Amino acid sequence: MINMFASPLRLREWIVAVIILGTIKMCMTLSMSVILALIIYKTNLFDLGFYLIPFFASLLMTGWGIGLFISGIIVYFGTKIQTLAWSGISVITPFSGVFYPISVLPDWAQKVSAFLPTSYIFEGMRAVVTTHSLPLDMLAKSIILNIILIAIGLCFFIFMFGKSCEKGLARLE
Repeated sequence: MINMFASPLRLREWIVAVIILGTIKMCMTLSMSVILALIIYKTNLFDLGFYLIPFFASLLMTGWGIGLFISGIIVYFGTKIQTLAWSGISVITPFSGVFYPISVLPDWAQKVSAFLPTSYIFEGMRAVVTTHSLPLDMLAKSIILNIILIAIGLCFFIFMFGKSCEKGLARLE
């Protein structure tokens, strides 16, 4: 990581490159998942039309926002805390409705999930599977929350990068 920041690469170029790399990885992972779902479960996701694609894009945006936030923490505290990157998402998973509808959660947990773009994404995907239509309200809510999440994540990352530069990047080894 230190070698990366010793290069003439600007911070915004690094952020854009990480976002592009994440998009490429997501496309590859999604392609393999679709193929495996077809082979193992005989489920063709293309039977649902293209209604899931906007939700996949919104989920990618969520990954960018959370990734920027966690990258800010790693840039400040170093790679010794990188386990947070792998376990950090598990904090919001119970409130996202990944495996079950949000309606089965207790009232306080439903209030928490109302602030997470992932809850609208997975509820929207569930609606696509059951109704074969695109719930635009859920998609719009997830995109609005994702824009807010990305803005907060970006500001946090830039702030933490600046603080890390004040302390010196050499300490991150």
